[in-house]
This record gives sequence, structure tokens and C-alpha cells, in this order.
Amino acid sequence: MGRGAAKSTCLYKLATFFALFGVFDVPSGERHFAIVLSRLKEEASKGITIIAAWLRMLNVAHGLTGDVIELHDMPRGIRIVAASVAAASGWRAFFVGKDERSKWPAGGVEGIDAEEVDTSAGAMTATHALAPVVSFGSAWGDFGSFYNAIASGSDDAKIVLGPTPTWIAAPHIREEDCRRKERDSRRFAREYECKFQGTSSAFDTEVVAKAFRTPPPNAKHGERVLLIDPSSGRSDAWTYAIASWAHPDSPPPFLIERAYLGNGRYAEQVIRDDEGNPLPNPDFAPGHAPFFHLELVAGVEGVFWKQLPLDHIVARLAALCRKWNIRHVFSDQREAYALESLFGRHGLRLFANAWTNENKVGAVERLRRWFREETIVLPVHEKLKIEIATFEEKITPSGAITFGARGTRHDDYVALLLTAAIADAAGQLSLSPYAPPRRYINLTHLPTV
Repeated sequence: MGRGAAKSTCLYKLATFFALFGVFDVPSGERHFAIVLSRLKEEASKGITIIAAWLRMLNVAHGLTGDVIELHDMPRGIRIVAASVAAASGWRAFFVGKDERSKWPAGGVEGIDAEEVDTSAGAMTATHALAPVVSFGSAWGDFGSFYNAIASGSDDAKIVLGPTPTWIAAPHIREEDCRRKERDSRRFAREYECKFQGTSSAFDTEVVAKAFRTPPPNAKHGERVLLIDPSSGRSDAWTYAIASWAHPDSPPPFLIERAYLGNGRYAEQVIRDDEGNPLPNPDFAPGHAPFFHLELVAGVEGVFWKQLPLDHIVARLAALCRKWNIRHVFSDQREAYALESLFGRHGLRLFANAWTNENKVGAVERLRRWFREETIVLPVHEKLKIEIATFEEKITPSGAITFGARGTRHDDYVALLLTAAIADAAGQLSLSPYAPPRRYINLTHLPTV
């Protein structure tokens, strides 16, 4: 079932019920258990304290030690532990519950083989023929034993309930409230509608289409930068773009401090409160929000490396920078050492932000927000449009979320957008309303304009 439907609580109640009222024979001198296997140690610790509180309310005499509850008047107990082969071995059980079984790989269980945990858990019930084994989970990736069990439905060996959306499993939760909490359609489908996710498009094509439009006239641009995605030297392209944050020809949405630095240059920064939030401009007119603008997108394609040396490409891009009065270049870490030196010869500073899976996920989220809020404006560019449409999100068996081009396609132009989003998250783009607050520079000694 979907998120928020009290799956863990239900498992704790089942474990308590079978411990108190289940008809199971326990040999003299032994103690058997209702066992719940959780994805994480922290979840297990939370569960055992909840059950202990219920037993106190029911006036059931018991003792709590670590992850084990022992009933004083019965040879039974309850254990809630993080899922592992060791935790599922050496005990006799009359009930086994598996919490968030669909996400065990994301909790590291796959490293010791989640299916072996299933096997050991089942073996704990060997002396109780009617011991129930229950697995609860929300939707995750369309792979693994839990997904296969749900997808194959009920049979002689199992009963499958669901998949069920959150608001059906928990009628006190409303669908419209869930939609307000998660506006991304893919995540909403997975988290609340309980639809298992495979490989899917990373961006909503309907909102992306709105980004390819003419920008507002007479917009005021911040500092323009050059975005590059260097080629690996195989079949991909060396792509580049000119981009900047821009404000329509109206008062900006936030109060901005501006100072003259000399030589025709200015320093600008958004004024923020003590908590780092931008201070709104009372003169701002709604409908004139800032936007991130790619004014030019291009690439050197084909087997160019056989005819065009690296320094020639840099020289060509440096000439473009001079034309657009650009001083800063942004890239990923590929060829960063050589490129920093080559661009430096032309008076350009290279910012090479290392790509990790974490900041790539964050970059995609930032781009989704820009597309959703119509904050990004893109020029007509067929290859960029195709690459955005075929850029996919995938959940791996280890539980990680990864992104990349579909099949054998390329993502050289999409990489420019990711580089921009990563730079924006680092506070490196001028006039960005999304960037984290920078450390204030002292402008008091400079003549303001």
C-alpha cells in the first residue's frame, strides 16, 4: 500500500496479537517469539518501544531488554530487529513480519542477500505449521522478489492484498492532500498510488514543452556564463551553451543590493533576512518572475577529435566568450585539469563541479522545479528537446536512483542543464533566486548606483 497507511503499526499490532492470543504450543523450557524484521535498525528501535507501551496499557507483565520483549506469564516474546541473516537465525518464531520488504535493498540488506533473509525467516517457523509470515511494503522498483510476489498475485502459496493507494488503505487520508505533498507525477505514482517504478522519463514532457518559448522582452540578464560538456573522445559531442538568470523589465521579486566596482562592472546580491530567506520587493509585479535563460545551445559533433585538437576547441569557445563578455566557464570534472589551464590562457576561469550521484539527483530535482514553475527558457533546439524527452530515471536493485540517456542515445545536451543546476545549487550563478545565500561581501566602501 501507499505511504502513510500505517504498515509498520499494523505489523506491530499483528505481532502483539499473535504473542498474546495465538494458539501455538511452546515446549517446556523454551521461549518462542513473534519477530518483525525492519529495514533499518532505527525503525526496529522505534517499534519495540511502541509495543512495550501497548503492553503497559493492557496491563500485560513483561520485561524489555534491548530489542526483545519477554512476557512474564507466558513462554513467549516479541523481537523487532533490523533484517539480516543473523537476526533471522537461532530463534523459534510463531509469527514473522517483514516491514518495508520492498525497500530492503535500499537499506543495505541486499549486500547480504535479501532472499537469504527470507529463507532464514521462514525456517524460524519450522516448528509451527500455521505460523503466519507477512510481508508489508510500499511500491519501489519493478524488480526483486517482493515485486515478483506482488505482480504474480495470489496462489496456493500466498495471498496478495493490493497494491492499494494510500487514501484507500487509510480512508482518513485524502487523495488531494497527497497530491499537494508530492507534485512530481512519477514520485506521486510510486509513493502514494503504490505503482512500482521501472525506467521512466525523468521529466514531464508537457511541462518541458513550455520551456521552449520566446523570453520576455527587454529582460535584464545577470552575468552570462558558458556551460560546457566536454566530449569523452568517442561518439559523443562536445556541447556548450550560454546561460544566465534574467529578470523581466520590471522590479525584481527580491530586494537587491548593487554596487559599482569600476571598469563598468557591478556587484549585486539578493538581500536576505537572518535566516537566509530573500526579502520580497514590495514593488514586484506578479507574473514577472525571474527565469533561467539559455540563449545559445550548440555542439561540436562527430569524430571531431581526429581533426580538431583540444586547444583549438577552447580557443573557439574563448572567442565566443569575448563576444558575449563572459568570464566564467562551468563544467563537470572531466578533463578539468587540462581545461582549467587552457581556458586560463584566455583569461577565463573554469569551475569544474564534480558530479556525484547525490548532486545529480539534486540537479534533476532542481530542473524539474524550473520546468514545473516555468522558470527556465530554452531556445529552439531539436537535439536538446529529444535528449530531454529520452532522459530516464531508474531505480537500481541496490536502491539507488540513477539517470541517463535511454538505450544507446546520448545526453550531451541535457548534461548542460545538469551542470547549470549543480552550479546554481552551489550559489555560483548571479541573480539566482534559488541559490543558497552567499556570504555577504562588504559593499559599504563602494559607490552605490
